[in-house]
Amino acid sequence: MDAAKPNRLTIGNVLAIDDDSMTLRALQSHAKRNAYRLQTADSAESGLRLIDEATAVALVNLRMPRLNGFECLKYIRRNHPHVQVVILTGSTETDDAVEAMRAGAFQFVTKPFDPKQLLV
Repeated sequence: MDAAKPNRLTIGNVLAIDDDSMTLRALQSHAKRNAYRLQTADSAESGLRLIDEATAVALVNLRMPRLNGFECLKYIRRNHPHVQVVILTGSTETDDAVEAMRAGAFQFVTKPFDPKQLLV
């Protein structure tokens, strides 16, 4: 391995929180191909319990039952400010993107997503 390039597995964990199992499988496949460590959770409640100091990025679905992505984002920003939050959504509503960015999201990505876009 080139010493100038950090090993992606040492950068930190990525956590995906989404109630859609197909999205989680796609993210797992993409993470494995690109040597990222990925944990998945099928609900906001279970996902928020997985966040720790090693978590670098949280990919959070916007529309989920019980706790939604905005509530997750606010919780993560307040309790784990070191975690960058990327909102994933099927919504193309500009208002959702603006609200997410104002609440502290690092990025807003619409589904279906381009796997290369997530690497950026």
